[in-house]
Amino acid sequence: MHRLSDMHRLTKQVRNRLRPAAGFTLVELLISVTVIVVLAGLVLGALNMAREEARASATKATIAKLDRIIMERYNSYQTRRVPLDLSGLSPRDAARVRLHAIRDLMRMEMPDRLEDIMNDPIPITVAGRQFVLQRPALSRLYQQRVGTQPVAQKYLTAKMLFLIVTLGTPEAREQFTHSEIGTTEDGYQVFVDGWGTPIMFFRWAPGFTPESQIQTGDPINDHDPFDPMGVEPNAYKLVPVIYSAGRDKRAGLDVMQGYVYQGNPFAGNRIGVPIVEDGYSNTHRDNIHNHRIEAR
Repeated sequence: MHRLSDMHRLTKQVRNRLRPAAGFTLVELLISVTVIVVLAGLVLGALNMAREEARASATKATIAKLDRIIMERYNSYQTRRVPLDLSGLSPRDAARVRLHAIRDLMRMEMPDRLEDIMNDPIPITVAGRQFVLQRPALSRLYQQRVGTQPVAQKYLTAKMLFLIVTLGTPEAREQFTHSEIGTTEDGYQVFVDGWGTPIMFFRWAPGFTPESQIQTGDPINDHDPFDPMGVEPNAYKLVPVIYSAGRDKRAGLDVMQGYVYQGNPFAGNRIGVPIVEDGYSNTHRDNIHNHRIEAR
């Protein structure tokens, strides 16, 4: 009897050893797959975020270099000699001629549209006398460049920015790597941001004031530094804008609306104002530009 019982136990043990091990149930398999997918999504999200931050950092570095070059040129006009005979004018009239002449030199030497290159110097009439600048040598270089190759309107201010930096300060190009320079469809070179989009430029952008941390729009407490005698009481300090459209590649800014030159060239000017673009009014929020203090 004991032998039969021992045989029965032995047989049961052998059967248990021969029985296949239990596998994953369908629910357990689905849970495992879900966990793997979630973890992969978190990893990919973190990698994508790090990649976007790297692109933004590279863009800020490029814009900071451009800002130094452009602002050095822009500020130099405060002491720029004006090649005009101002003898016989009162100090205030002479200051008015100089102010308009300096602005015209800026227009021709720091163009942000094709007209700035192609149009003739603007006659200045003060106290019954007319004054006209000669076209500066740098403007003639720009004319030669755009005269040999048609320039399309798309990314126009980016093309102008590249001309200003590379023709006006040729040694400055050494500061930029190959990854910071691209080529447009019409064959013009431009500076590009971390997403490969051309970096744009405004010489004067009074409408950008609400977006700026350094351009107040206050003609009394922050008057135009090129008008030290205050011959234009409504003129306020303007700072050139250098900007990237950011991650969405849509700048959402008014680019081509013209500016008034004679009299006060800034009053009522909308250049740089955020615009409604394809039904969206906040496409400018991710722009990266030199008017943020931390970007300077």
